[in-house]
Amino acid sequence: MGLQGTIDTLPVSDVLRALCGAGQHGVLEVRGDATRAALSLEGGDLVGGDLDGLVAAPADRGGLVLRLVDVLCAVVRVEQGGYSFRPGRVEGAPVGRVPLDEVLDRARAAAEAWGPVAATIPSFDAVPVLVDPDGDDESLTLNRSALRLVASIDGRRTVAEVAACSARGAAESVVPLAGLVARGVVAL
Repeated sequence: MGLQGTIDTLPVSDVLRALCGAGQHGVLEVRGDATRAALSLEGGDLVGGDLDGLVAAPADRGGLVLRLVDVLCAVVRVEQGGYSFRPGRVEGAPVGRVPLDEVLDRARAAAEAWGPVAATIPSFDAVPVLVDPDGDDESLTLNRSALRLVASIDGRRTVAEVAACSARGAAESVVPLAGLVARGVVAL
């Protein structure tokens, strides 16, 4: 038996808690605003996640955790929309199983941090470019994490692709990228 509803009636995080708590198998699809996402469950654990704009499927459990944080971050940011759950076995062998509690708080924190910089970095599809400072020889100090992000920016890659190249999740790269925009190093 399937399940469907609207986000304004019951938040997706509550639906996920109920499905995971009941040990369900299947796919929860979320649609709203400009977001289309899917979360795959097996026995109450998350085993996959898809979101428009994210790059290749994760190769290991660590990559799956980053992917799930990205998908959940986008999902908890959706204010209007709906969801539907299709019960059944998930196709393909998962690269890992992740309990919801392992990623949900992290995704909520990333979504909350994204709020103030959403006008600067509107989505994972935004394409950052390095700014040529036009004769500005002022020195710039970057930490390793920011340096990895800057090194991955080529003017063609999206935020999600830059994050993947720098071994970060897209959701957790938004605030550091916004900081680089504020410092005049990057533009969108």
